[in-house]
Amino acid sequence: MIKRGLNMNRIDDTIALQINSDERGDLTMANNLLQLRIDEKLKQEATEIYSQLGLDLPTAIRIFLTRSVQMKGIPFSMQLPDKEYMAYEAIQAMKRMSDEAQKAGIANMTLEEINAEINAVRSQQQ
Repeated sequence: MIKRGLNMNRIDDTIALQINSDERGDLTMANNLLQLRIDEKLKQEATEIYSQLGLDLPTAIRIFLTRSVQMKGIPFSMQLPDKEYMAYEAIQAMKRMSDEAQKAGIANMTLEEINAEINAVRSQQQ
């Protein structure tokens, strides 16, 4: 379905009017109203970002919902920010070890190969 929208916001941040067009370009009226309560600062920040992208907030929300349906889930990765995550140092250590393994050419070793290396070192230490 081809959608071109005109959206008007009331002062209370409710989407009051949404006009769409169908495949032939005929105007159709949306039949559902979505109301959200969000923090004013979040709304302002998101509005500024989407404005820079040439979108209004209701259009961005419709894009999110449309993509959610297409993906059959949330359309982006949900990860904790690295620096706020409690295991940040552990993650960084794993990344360093992975990089070192890549450089040494041993990143693709199987579990059996790793265990054989460990056992060989242990037997040399005895």
